[in-house]
Amino acid sequence: MHRMGLARRPLLCLSKCRGKALKPNEVTCICVLSACAQSCLVDEGCYVFDSMCKNHGGHTNHGTLCMYWLILLGRAGCLADAELFINKMPIEPGSVVWMSLLGAARNHGDVEIGRRAFDRVVNLEPKKCCTLCAAIKHLCNCW
Repeated sequence: MHRMGLARRPLLCLSKCRGKALKPNEVTCICVLSACAQSCLVDEGCYVFDSMCKNHGGHTNHGTLCMYWLILLGRAGCLADAELFINKMPIEPGSVVWMSLLGAARNHGDVEIGRRAFDRVVNLEPKKCCTLCAAIKHLCNCW
C-alpha cells in the first residue's frame, strides 16, 4: 500500500474515536502526528496538533508531541513555521529541538535558518561544535 494510504489509517481511527465521543490522549496524537510526518501530511497534522492544543487540554507542554510536530514541519519543508513554533514555545527549547531544525534546514538547503539553529545549539552545548560545523559545511556545500 502507498505511504499516503497507510498514513490515513491513523487519521481515520482518530476520526472514529471522536465520532464516538472518545477523547484521544497524548499517545494517540503522537502516533497520528508520526504517521503524518512520515507522509508529509501537513494539513492533517496541523489539524491534529491544533485540535489537541485547543480541545484536549493544551498538551503542547508534552515534549514528544512538540517534537513530532517539528519533525512534520521539517520534513515538509515548512522551516519558517518550525522556527516560529520553537521561538514561541512556553519552555526554553533544548539543543535537541534546535538540532532537529538544523537537520531539516540541511535537508532543504536553507542556509539562514540552519545558521540560526546552529548558533542556538552552540550556545546551549558548545562541545557539539565539531558535529555542527560538519552539518553547516554540508548545508553550505563547503566540503
